Amino acid sequence: MISSIAAFELQTRFLAMRATGNILWFIPGLLTAIGHIIGGALLCITIVGFPFAVQAFKLAGLSLAPFGKKIVKSSNVEVSVR
Repeated sequence: MISSIAAFELQTRFLAMRATGNILWFIPGLLTAIGHIIGGALLCITIVGFPFAVQAFKLAGLSLAPFGKKIVKSSNVEVSVR
């Protein structure tokens, strides 16, 4: 079992690694996000492409800071009503 101090050190180390990864990824991620936004805008022209455009816009947001995010199936997500 990991003590609370060791768990805190691991969490801090992973936080620093995620931040470093996101900083190094920013320029390539920005170019990727721009590509997804342009592609999504083009897909919005047709009715058939609209669902793909929504996903392209989601990928644009994900490509800006991918480290530390989790991708889960929508069936595994619990929705809370406020």
